Amino acid sequence: MKRRGFNYFLLTIIWLLGAVVLLWPVSAYADTEYRRPTAYTGGSKTTNPTYAYDNGTTPPNDTYSTSAALSTSTPEITFTTWQTTTYTYTALTLYVNRATTGYVDDTWDIQYTLNGGTSWLNLDPASSTNATRASVSVALTPSQNLSQVQIRHNYVKNKGSDSTRLMIYDIWTTGTYGTVTVGSTGTQTTRVVIPSTNNYLGGAFTLVRDAGTANATSFLISETGSVNATSYLSNLDLYYETAGTCTYNATETLFGTAASFNASQQATITGTLPVGTSQVCAYLVFDVASGALNDDVVDMQITNPSTQVVVASSTVTPATAVAISGSTTLSTNTLNVDIVDSGGSSVSNPSITFPAKNFTWDTQQSNATLGVSAQQIRVSNTTLTPSWTLSIAATGGPTSLWTGSSYSYDYNGTAATGRLTVNGSTSTITPKSGCSTTGLTQGTSTSFVQGSMDSVTLLSANASAGTNCYWDITGVSLTQDIPAGQQGDTYTINMTVSVI
Repeated sequence: MKRRGFNYFLLTIIWLLGAVVLLWPVSAYADTEYRRPTAYTGGSKTTNPTYAYDNGTTPPNDTYSTSAALSTSTPEITFTTWQTTTYTYTALTLYVNRATTGYVDDTWDIQYTLNGGTSWLNLDPASSTNATRASVSVALTPSQNLSQVQIRHNYVKNKGSDSTRLMIYDIWTTGTYGTVTVGSTGTQTTRVVIPSTNNYLGGAFTLVRDAGTANATSFLISETGSVNATSYLSNLDLYYETAGTCTYNATETLFGTAASFNASQQATITGTLPVGTSQVCAYLVFDVASGALNDDVVDMQITNPSTQVVVASSTVTPATAVAISGSTTLSTNTLNVDIVDSGGSSVSNPSITFPAKNFTWDTQQSNATLGVSAQQIRVSNTTLTPSWTLSIAATGGPTSLWTGSSYSYDYNGTAATGRLTVNGSTSTITPKSGCSTTGLTQGTSTSFVQGSMDSVTLLSANASAGTNCYWDITGVSLTQDIPAGQQGDTYTINMTVSVI
């Protein structure tokens, strides 16, 4: 049986003859195991011999065996066949709770053996003095083989009968063993790319034992996020180190071999990991397969460490879930630009129409807007790199022209020959919910100039910009300079918006 969290205490009983201190032994260690003999030999002058080891909970109890010294008996009774230990102990103590009455001339003693009876040692040396009820004890080597432990008591009859009685309330050993506490530290990695390998989950699970060292041999990890771990997560590895601060750098020791998630979204990793009184950091690393859904979430936890972390000769706490804070979002590794409508759907043939102008012998300008509600520029970045640049250029290169059915003119010349000016500073940027415009810089009013300004920046992002985000851009001002005397026609030019 096990008991936790008690300390030794003393109970003093005052008799008329004086003060007698009665010691009830209760373990001060976090975890204890009580073991007892289960059989006896001899005992011809003993009544209720099994009462000496009948306590099924925390010894001692108030039932007892009684032996009478009617004649010399060496031994009178021997208690044998100890219960098997369950744990590897850090400390071990042998106890006998006993009392004697009626002794004047006769002597009694209680002895123990650690080698199956080859040699005996005194627990209570031979005495004619009566003993009030108390426990006598001796510390044993923690690795003592309990199958070799026995208790016996002897009587020597001197002169006439003393009407003696020796009562044994309980015989037992108390073995102490360690508790391993499982915790967590840090936060999960914010984002992992689809597909990818050797992804560090982020943070760490921690393990500490209150005394001694024991080996952890199994961890059951549960995936509780939206991702289908059975189909898309694999090669779950656990790496560990002993460290006061948990910092993963891919040089830690691998625990066992990689595990797979079953239909219950659980993976069991087995191996050998020593846990002592210094903190052990356990890091999870996994692969993500193609086909996982963008924005799926990975959350890993140990749902019940008391049963899902196995450590030899130890109890494991707590019995409630331990998770690393935060979540990991899966995303495709893409940097993309598109023209979308107000619902976010791609527009198949986006276009911009400048208002018509009348023929004149003077230069003139026409204005339009790039990015309206029905044709928004959307930049999506699900890569690990936050920096990018959004720009616009002629699809056909710097020699392109505004072309009509019969006439043409420049888009990258001068105000006199034809020039297109793009003003990104007038734009409106709408980020995806949960994202922001931090790190984004709008372009300035810039004219195309052949050979020196063949591409105009609309928007740029620096290292402080978000990832796994998209931004919708509207309201970029366009101004076209039209040469004097330009013949009437319907002019078109193909432009490409790109992000790199």
